Amino acid sequence: MEKKKVGTNLKSFLTDVIQRIPGARGILVSDKDGVTLVEVSSEDKIDGSLSAIFSAAVDQANKCGFGTTKTITTFYNNKILVQINYNPLVITIVGDENANCGLMMGVAEQLKKAVEPLKNIVNIDETDN
Repeated sequence: MEKKKVGTNLKSFLTDVIQRIPGARGILVSDKDGVTLVEVSSEDKIDGSLSAIFSAAVDQANKCGFGTTKTITTFYNNKILVQINYNPLVITIVGDENANCGLMMGVAEQLKKAVEPLKNIVNIDETDN
């Protein structure tokens, strides 16, 4: 599937997801190094370096012996981040401080399914290097 078409369809889907979750402000799909692949946001640009930091945290958390880290939720003064590990992708959902965190976490499987074509493209690109 052509990369541009995957991104266009995915942006439309992600926009719909944001509108269905009260308090959600954006979704970022990036690679594990923080390179932004697709982003939709009702606010400012989402910092892609969050994904690189998440990947490092996942690597460390996986060493604790509890199994593979699926998600990490971070609460800030005015934001909530739900980051989903879908190696080699990181899906970040950003919400305001009153966002419905349960709904943000609840869409993880839908988001993984939606980004599967993008994941396949990134996997192909990584094996070519």
